[in-house]
Amino acid sequence: MMIEKALSVIPYAGLSAYEEENAPFFFGRERVRENIIANLKAKRLTLVFGASGVGKSSVLRAGVAYQLRRIAQENLDEKGKPEFAVAVFNNWAGDPLAGLINCVQEAVAEALDEPTSEPITPPGSLADTLRFWTERVGGDLLIILDQFEDYFLYHGNENGGGSFADQLVKMINRADLRVNFLISIRDDAFSKIKRFKESRFFDNLMEIEHLDREAASSAIKKPVDQYNRFYAAGKQRIAIEPELVDAVLGQLGELRAERLSLGEGGIGGGTKKTAATARIEAPFLQLVMTELWKQEMFSGSTTLRLATLNRLGDAEMSGAKRIVATHVTQVMGKLSENEQAMAARILSYLVTSTGDKFARSASDLADSTALDKQELVQLLEKLAHGDRRVLRAFAPPGAAGESRYEIFHDVLGPALVGWRRSYTQKLKERQAEEDKQRATEKARAEEKARAARRRRVLYRAIVVLSMLTLAGATYAWIQRKMAINQMRLAAHQMRLTAEQQEKRYILRASDLSNQTIARLNWRLINEIDPEKASEYSQFLLKQLNETLGFYQRDGNQAGEGITLNSIAGISRLAAEAHTGLGHYQEAQKYYQQANDAYQKARPLLENTLGPDHPEVATSINDLAVIDAAQGKYAEAEPLLKQSLAILEKVVDQPDDRYLVDPIMNLAECYNAQGKYDEAEALYNRASEIRKKRSPDNPPDLAESLNNLAWLYYEQGKYVQAESLFNKALAMQPTDSDPDSQFDPTVSLTGLGAVCRKRGKYDKAAAYFRQTMEQHKGLLHSDLPTVADDLENMGLLYMDRGKHEPAEALFKNALLLWTKSFGENHPTTAYGLSNLASLYYKLGRHAEAESSFNKALKIQQEMLPQSPELAQSLNGLARLYIDRGRYEEAEPLFLQALAIQEKAIPSHPDLAETLNNYAALLQKTNRQVEAAQMQQRAKQIQDTHQKENPDN
Repeated sequence: MMIEKALSVIPYAGLSAYEEENAPFFFGRERVRENIIANLKAKRLTLVFGASGVGKSSVLRAGVAYQLRRIAQENLDEKGKPEFAVAVFNNWAGDPLAGLINCVQEAVAEALDEPTSEPITPPGSLADTLRFWTERVGGDLLIILDQFEDYFLYHGNENGGGSFADQLVKMINRADLRVNFLISIRDDAFSKIKRFKESRFFDNLMEIEHLDREAASSAIKKPVDQYNRFYAAGKQRIAIEPELVDAVLGQLGELRAERLSLGEGGIGGGTKKTAATARIEAPFLQLVMTELWKQEMFSGSTTLRLATLNRLGDAEMSGAKRIVATHVTQVMGKLSENEQAMAARILSYLVTSTGDKFARSASDLADSTALDKQELVQLLEKLAHGDRRVLRAFAPPGAAGESRYEIFHDVLGPALVGWRRSYTQKLKERQAEEDKQRATEKARAEEKARAARRRRVLYRAIVVLSMLTLAGATYAWIQRKMAINQMRLAAHQMRLTAEQQEKRYILRASDLSNQTIARLNWRLINEIDPEKASEYSQFLLKQLNETLGFYQRDGNQAGEGITLNSIAGISRLAAEAHTGLGHYQEAQKYYQQANDAYQKARPLLENTLGPDHPEVATSINDLAVIDAAQGKYAEAEPLLKQSLAILEKVVDQPDDRYLVDPIMNLAECYNAQGKYDEAEALYNRASEIRKKRSPDNPPDLAESLNNLAWLYYEQGKYVQAESLFNKALAMQPTDSDPDSQFDPTVSLTGLGAVCRKRGKYDKAAAYFRQTMEQHKGLLHSDLPTVADDLENMGLLYMDRGKHEPAEALFKNALLLWTKSFGENHPTTAYGLSNLASLYYKLGRHAEAESSFNKALKIQQEMLPQSPELAQSLNGLARLYIDRGRYEEAEPLFLQALAIQEKAIPSHPDLAETLNNYAALLQKTNRQVEAAQMQQRAKQIQDTHQKENPDN
């Protein structure tokens, strides 16, 4: 019974803030409490600040509010009126005005000892409402606004006459209002108060510091005395060794001194401290004493002992430090494997890499991570309750929706970030170890079978991949021998026939080689094993380099050139694999290696096989593909044209199936640059060839339909795009061939994008969730595919006004794209532009301008005629209008309009730019021109509405 009682009534708070109900156990802050009470009663405004974890909420709730309510109750009993009422408000996630009014009403009801009635909202301003309550209470209102930094987190962009910030300033400056305020804020958010500089915010400042030694000693010893007073007698009384108190203070002082030595400080910055003089951090003290209490009570001890503290430590780390450091590890370690994987995923949305926290609902987290919501809620609740909680759940005031979750205390932020990093690293190491162990066991048990499989892989990949090398080299040798012995005797017609046969043979070999590379790409990259793709590429390159050396020693330039093409193709595959792994530098190394191999191959092939040979076309085409992969579309375009022209000379018919890939490559290059008419013509040509030459190949036909659908989407032809996406999706085979290149997510993503543009947000979300479900195995990877999914969901959130989750998704997507493509790629610019648009919506203009300019620098160099560039120009120009920088805005609008008029003349984006430009013209007194722009915009919108009637 004693143990049960001692564990059910713990006199320490752990990481929880002391609330009014456990105020009898709150000690060490008596002087601070009395000073705050005196200021709150005497001053219109008291601004209390202190570091995160200093215990501000505990002081205000278990100290100030508890003591004031006791005084008010005594006044009510003795004088018939309380003389004041105390309201403590800190729920900033919802409407702060409505929330504060409800909080004050409840406080008045409690002060008057009356049951809380239905909410009363008197007419008029917030000041009028509070005057109403002061009359009801017959005295003053003492309002404590706790955790005020969260106001800036949730409402930092609101302004205007009806905002909470405006109302608060007015109340503080009203001399006739019997309301005193206390605002509590973390020191790291102190600078945000500057928006209130015209009020009396800075007249009465009070800083709450960490506990000094005397206060900390009181916070350790006196809760035990209170426990004995209320719950223990005789042999059940709990004792505490004086040596333990000194040891806890010393070890926590060391911990604080270490933190200060790293430069941590408050508003005035850090100061040099020793363990003997450093103050004690209250959350750590409470966590340590809670753990010691539990250890002793579980063992049946009635004494808190130094030996127990020492036992919890080791040679490297003191007991107190070990308790603090391992708290998160202990909690997370009790989760199942699946729960740990889920926790690692959601933590990136709850706490930043620097330890800052965010509040998210279960639905937001489920949407952002594609995790099952029911499983996610169970995990969140597990982490938000009990004595080892690391999260807390709360509901916005008056909200009918679901609860939000955030990390329980800022102190846990860095620890949770560290746990997530450690978990991810251990997961990789464990996977690597398991792979190594499986490989070892397999090698030991099946050495002969493994050797046979390796030979089969070699024959299937390198031999087939090098078929062009062998065939071309053999034929080149035959051709040279014929030139010496027979060429002068051969008839002209026979020579032509031989050339045609050579071209067809090499085309067949090239096609087989390209199919092999495509299959490797599909199986190793799209099936999400880029590490194996990278390893296997190394194996193939080794084999190919041996072949290359053979041809170089033999002086066979044709064989050397063709082998260099194969080396370049595999190097390009390795580059794509490293891009998928997020290894930008490694990818660039392999792209350069591929580029060098193609450059060496081309003159060799032109000299031996002629400038119009398919192998020359391969070198030129793949050089262009490398440029395009790095966003250099302007450099890729002429090479792709040249390659296609060579192949068109070689083939017998203009609809030869060998032309599809180069046609598609050139079409993609046009599409990326916003040259939609040229791209559409080529997409249609490729589609017609495939229908005629490969009518029974659904993946090929689906690819053509998807490409054309995306082109229509970019042009704003949403009805046509949706129809083609649906047709492509319907081609998915019932029983998927493991070698099939059919990817339904391309169509699903397209359908989601179309629905988002047409305002069908629920349908769009459903399509995006299907895509993320298909990519479920990728969620812990750094593949660009994951970034695409995050960006699409972020755009949907932004359109629906859910800006906080949108920002997190955009930032994560941008991080992955930067890791994969580098900082100067058009895809990275696309992410920057979307993030800038979100910042603009949030009123964070400085961040928006910076992101727009970064995006524009990339886009103007690589996509000078693309609608993506026009969108960034329009966004920055709109921002300049809001900031009164009209002369800077106008040339941006004109450049955007020039691009859009050519590329997307009937797109709603053009209408938006026209309307924005019209706003600039109106502000600069050019009303006639503005009306013309608005009329043109309306015509586009009307036309678009007719073509897309259910937008």
